[in-house]
Amino acid sequence: MTKDDSDDVRQGLAAHLARLWRYGLVLSGRRDVAEDLVQATCVRALERSRQYVAGTRLDRWLFSILHSIWLNDVR
Repeated sequence: MTKDDSDDVRQGLAAHLARLWRYGLVLSGRRDVAEDLVQATCVRALERSRQYVAGTRLDRWLFSILHSIWLNDVR
């Protein structure tokens, strides 16, 4: 992943924050937990931005990260 691709992840995160928060709210049923899920998703996505494959759907990648974090928290 190039620096430009990493910037794409950052910009994509900003564009998808509201949808990520709504998904976190649907999963958890709590606003505070939804906010924590989105924050953890942003951190993980930025830390692992090199794993994102340019040209694929960023939203699916972000939602899978959020879902994975939620599952790990539920366990």
